[in-house]
Amino acid sequence: MKRTILKATLILCILLLIGSSIHAQEGGYLSSLSPTIGETLKFYISSSVTSFDIDIYRLGQVKQKVLTIPSVNGGIQTVPDSSYTYGCNWHPKAEFIIPSSWKTGVYEADFPTTTGLHKLVFVVKSQNLGATSKTLVCLTVNTWQAYNNWGGKSVYSFNSTNKEAAVKVSFNRPFSDTTEALFFRWEDKLVKWLEKEKINVEFCSRIDLNRDPSFLDHYSTLVIAGHDEYWSRPERNATQDLINRGGRVIILSGNTCWWQVRFEDSLKTMVCYKDPELDPLFSKKDSIVTTQWSSDVVNDGESSLTGVTFLHGGYVNKDSVYPQSKGYGGYTVLHSNSWVYDKTNLHNGDVFGQADPIVGYEVDGAAWFWSKDSMVQLDPYVTKKDASPSNFTILGLSPAADASGGLIGSATMGYYTTPSGGAVFNAAVTDWANGLDGRDITVEQITRNVFDRFINKRTFPPLLLSYTPRTFTADTVNHQFIFASHRVVYCPRNMQDTFIVHAVDPMSKPLKYTWKKGGFYVGNDSMAALNFGPSGCNNAPVFVSIVISNGTDSVSGGWWVIDTNIVFITLPPFFPYKNHSKFFYSVMAVSTVDESPKCSLLNAPQWMHIDSLGNISGTIDTNKSFSFSILAKDKYDHKAIQTLNILMHDTLASVNNDIQDALHISTTPNPFTSATTISYDVSEDAYLTIEIINPEGVLVKTLEKDLRVNAGQNKIVWDGNTHEGSLCSSGLYFCRLIIQSANSAKQNIITKKLIKL
Repeated sequence: MKRTILKATLILCILLLIGSSIHAQEGGYLSSLSPTIGETLKFYISSSVTSFDIDIYRLGQVKQKVLTIPSVNGGIQTVPDSSYTYGCNWHPKAEFIIPSSWKTGVYEADFPTTTGLHKLVFVVKSQNLGATSKTLVCLTVNTWQAYNNWGGKSVYSFNSTNKEAAVKVSFNRPFSDTTEALFFRWEDKLVKWLEKEKINVEFCSRIDLNRDPSFLDHYSTLVIAGHDEYWSRPERNATQDLINRGGRVIILSGNTCWWQVRFEDSLKTMVCYKDPELDPLFSKKDSIVTTQWSSDVVNDGESSLTGVTFLHGGYVNKDSVYPQSKGYGGYTVLHSNSWVYDKTNLHNGDVFGQADPIVGYEVDGAAWFWSKDSMVQLDPYVTKKDASPSNFTILGLSPAADASGGLIGSATMGYYTTPSGGAVFNAAVTDWANGLDGRDITVEQITRNVFDRFINKRTFPPLLLSYTPRTFTADTVNHQFIFASHRVVYCPRNMQDTFIVHAVDPMSKPLKYTWKKGGFYVGNDSMAALNFGPSGCNNAPVFVSIVISNGTDSVSGGWWVIDTNIVFITLPPFFPYKNHSKFFYSVMAVSTVDESPKCSLLNAPQWMHIDSLGNISGTIDTNKSFSFSILAKDKYDHKAIQTLNILMHDTLASVNNDIQDALHISTTPNPFTSATTISYDVSEDAYLTIEIINPEGVLVKTLEKDLRVNAGQNKIVWDGNTHEGSLCSSGLYFCRLIIQSANSAKQNIITKKLIKL
């Protein structure tokens, strides 16, 4: 009996080993990853299925079958030793000539194996390059091959046998399942979006740029997406030549151009030693040694072309490193007046792209610093610590970390132009296509703006680099400390304010300035000194605008100028108190000039004290009811007085305003036109009342009344209407949150300024 069981177990193990061996030998590869219409495409397939069909589809919004190759003979083909380097050398099982009726695009060929359907992704190129479109999308096949460990090894140790990476990998072998997924993780999402948007493009693989040095001569715009990590010298030279002659590059990729590779065996073998001293060309021809482009050996940092580098980037939303669940994965907006943000309604300091996280998993960054105006930090600019073009405009930032979570850099979205009219936009993240796939309206609009500007308009507006006056909000946005500048300024009575802009033109064209105040022309220089009368702005916002034109394009900016009233947000309460009890009251005074005007006491008893934050406290020493006043004064010496009445009783029923439930409150957008979203955090369950009041303290609308909310993030939208449903006029408003702890009598009142345009 024991012998029978042992024999059966041995047979089962042999069968499992045979099955495992068969699985390891199954797969397929093509004679070319980017054949041309009219070219013969051959299929090299190993499958235990004895006979099968090959179904071929054109990919896009709809997966459309275009051809079936029937009754292909199956069978397992031998896998030679070191096939990862020297290829499988299989016999072709099928072939066909690509019909002239096919369009340039991305195609997929499917056939069965014992482990399921195997997919072969390839590009079909036009016979006449650039005939149907001057915009070219290049698939990142070098990176697919670098991570491909079919046959045992890739150029990485983590997925190679014996944890020893290969220095040469062959395209004459199948892709592993994980590397096949790279296309569908990123580039497939872009392909679908381009078709949805009816943006006409042609396609190629990265190897095409290596094979034909003149390949890009047929195009004016190059697009890459996803993870374009591995480039050869000819590929990089071709891209740089495109930019130099006035072409455009749209990079929706991260970790871009990080490693240099080269090719052997008629472009069928990709070489990447990574350690430069292992490369036979080390110290002989260092310019093509296969290591990092930014290394001391090659000394040709990729940021000179891309504007950014992984060296100053890192990881975001990768496992536990800066995950989406903790608020990462989005970009913080800078230079919101840029054409890139047209039609998005974004303002400096806003965050976009976090819902379907676009910032991750590998991101590139620029070496940048905060420029300074006296002691105030303003906008980030690229430094000269790397090769990034000096006119690279930073439009978005997000913190990035190393694999262990230590901060090393920032994902840095931006663009630059060249004197020839060339331009590069770099999203600097691998996951940008997530926003296109998730139909994030902001990510889609930004992408639409970039394609429209790079393909259709071909010119660029002036860059509005800086402006004064400006207010600054020092905040932690997207978990990164920034100074977000806001063009909302204040209108003191009987004073003059000077508005100044600093702009440059990408093509050094002369600039024309047009200033308007309240819609009326007031100047044509880069500076305008404007007067505001005895009554300031009379509580009505005045819009000061600037349009800067180079004769072809223009950029606009503007300031909402607001009057300088002081407002007490809390209405004077009545306090029932008992003698010898503790007294506490927190002044809630807000000025459009000062967030916290200085407050002092008038006619107050000696035991009452006020601190620099406006907190009034003391121990009551009277049985008689009394009154006292609070004087609030802003930096322009505007004043306001609030009077409080204290009622004394025999029993104690005090009001305690010490709860700190609201950790953060924000409004987006602000200023707003039609609606604004009020976001707030509470640290414990509470009852919430949210009110909108005007500068006179009159209640405009109650958004929530004694609503039970759970701890965490919450949101509510104000549509700009009153209780009666009528539209509020433009001007200054305050959002007042009254939070009552669900577990105690603690209460807190928090306010936020709102500007309705």
